Amino acid sequence: PDMFALTPTCLALLLAPTAIHGWASQGASVARLTPPALRNAAIRCPSVLAKTKRKPQGGKAAGRGSKGSGGKFDLKSSMERAMRGYRSVRTVGAPMSDQLRPHCGDVYVRPDGGEFFYFVGKTVACDEACDVRQSVVLQKRVILEHAKLLQPPLMQADQLKRVLQLWLAPANSEVSVAQRKQALEPLAGVRVSTELRALAASSLVCGFEPETLDNENPNGFKVSLPDDGVPADGSEMEVKFVAPGSEQLKEIASGEKRVITVGDLAESS
Repeated sequence: PDMFALTPTCLALLLAPTAIHGWASQGASVARLTPPALRNAAIRCPSVLAKTKRKPQGGKAAGRGSKGSGGKFDLKSSMERAMRGYRSVRTVGAPMSDQLRPHCGDVYVRPDGGEFFYFVGKTVACDEACDVRQSVVLQKRVILEHAKLLQPPLMQADQLKRVLQLWLAPANSEVSVAQRKQALEPLAGVRVSTELRALAASSLVCGFEPETLDNENPNGFKVSLPDDGVPADGSEMEVKFVAPGSEQLKEIASGEKRVITVGDLAESS
């Protein structure tokens, strides 16, 4: 309530100089974070669709064929369908109603045994037959193929045959996750019935809005958490965002306070 209005392209994080100095003096490893919920309120052009045109060596499509199918996985058309499903019930950048919120979530991908959880997009369950956890599992293929193109470390992990795990957080909770106030939920145990899979193949029971990279968000958003996705006790970060032209921003300009922009937000491991 006491925060200033957020401006997607001009946000700043106020941190005490002693805290920043403490991170540097301890030689802590640094993770780059960029909470996507604070950028681009309008619908962005999904660059993932352009990225899928790239081909690795050997001329094969980036997406491998489904096991036993013998055919190629068309990420472009699959992503377009997933985005249609998402936008059929959610207007990107618009306020979320309390009624819809339980059916939406933020999706993260982590290599098995990896340090970082990577934010890769948002999911929604469009049909009462499907819940938000099942919506991620139903779209597992398109989400993971997108994630590998979005974040090179995930592609590298896949090439090394490391399992890519799906994790879920409440809708629009990127800031809380970055502050280590929100845990992530593993989806390894979620099961989807044959009937629901058949329904999903014939109608839009769920949807996915992919995270994209741009000049304001060149590296995406990742967070370091324990293996169970639950922030460790005492690891919370207190942050405050300020709008351009505000008195607090003037204090920053005068040198009274140290600032790190959202795109360069750093945290100790």
